[in-house]
Amino acid sequence: MSKVLRILLVEDDEAQIDSFNDAVNAWNVANAANERKFNYQVAGNVTEAESLIQGSRIDCALIDIRIPASKEEKPKHLNGNQIINSLLLERGLPIGVISANMSELEPEIADKQHVRQFDKGDENTAENAVCWLAENWSMMEVLDLVRHRMEQAGAEIFGKRLWPQWNSLPVTDPKQTAEIVARQYASHLVDKLGLEHPENIEWHPYEAYVSPSFHEMRAHTGDIFQLEEGHLWIVVSPQCDMATQKIPNAILCICEPGIDGWDGQLNKAQDVAKEEKRNKALDWIRKKTNQEMPVSKHFLPPLPGNFDPLVVNFSAVRTMSLEDLNKAENLNRRKASVSSPFLANVAQRFGAYISRTGQPNIDPATFSPTPKEEPAEGK
Repeated sequence: MSKVLRILLVEDDEAQIDSFNDAVNAWNVANAANERKFNYQVAGNVTEAESLIQGSRIDCALIDIRIPASKEEKPKHLNGNQIINSLLLERGLPIGVISANMSELEPEIADKQHVRQFDKGDENTAENAVCWLAENWSMMEVLDLVRHRMEQAGAEIFGKRLWPQWNSLPVTDPKQTAEIVARQYASHLVDKLGLEHPENIEWHPYEAYVSPSFHEMRAHTGDIFQLEEGHLWIVVSPQCDMATQKIPNAILCICEPGIDGWDGQLNKAQDVAKEEKRNKALDWIRKKTNQEMPVSKHFLPPLPGNFDPLVVNFSAVRTMSLEDLNKAENLNRRKASVSSPFLANVAQRFGAYISRTGQPNIDPATFSPTPKEEPAEGK
């Protein structure tokens, strides 16, 4: 696990740098027993900061909003906003903003949940900023491990799949080629990390959903809406129809919260002292998650922030005009979207359910029994 995390400090005032240095050193001493430590790099202007953003490994950032563009220029708040926007575009990490005038921060930046503002006029600004970063240590540690895991998987993809096929790539503009290769990397990473393989762990319920949806401005297959109080509906129209947006109506199925006995089985599954009961409970839960239920039903894990699983009922269907579903007030009622690895199974099972042809009922009393063989004469 990571024991050293790296801070990018964007600051041009020596007194503020000294104050920050003291705060980091004090935190490192206080956490020496946990073997946790912050390291940091200082950028005094936009040029230095962008160089570190592009070329260094960083886990978080503290930025004075008034910094110069280069050594020869005067500090301006526009430069700090530029650096923050670069970080938001290039990196996913916590950003602390230090300013004597909070109104200088662009509103769209201030609204970001992973951006925290600290007033330079406060007595303990540096200490407060470092403590806030420390509160997010576990998240930054996990993200560092994520990057390492993806680099490991990416190294194999490069050696086995990209390098041998490089000469087969179409000759295009480098930026277009980069888009093609990036999409290959992404799809190969998903496939590799999702394989049933000894080096991969089983999937977590957390992975079943995307929130907010990737399709922020329109509805898509797998979107779950709360269209009226107490009722959830999932879009099951084909993805190609939802992508083109040329169909007049979308098909939705109701999602019913809860499964009888769910909480009881979860409690048994947590009881490590009673192995037999625990294994039976785990088997019961696995059967539910593996769709061992009527063909008209489909299991989905609990929505983020909830505890009850969802059961999609394919027999309870409604339609809604795509125009209405795409209205802002309805898109705001979207709770989450089923992620692509789980969505394929929803679509397949819904298709299997509605494509059942059935057959005429046959009267069971009209079947003739096998004739009894008559005994031969003389016997």
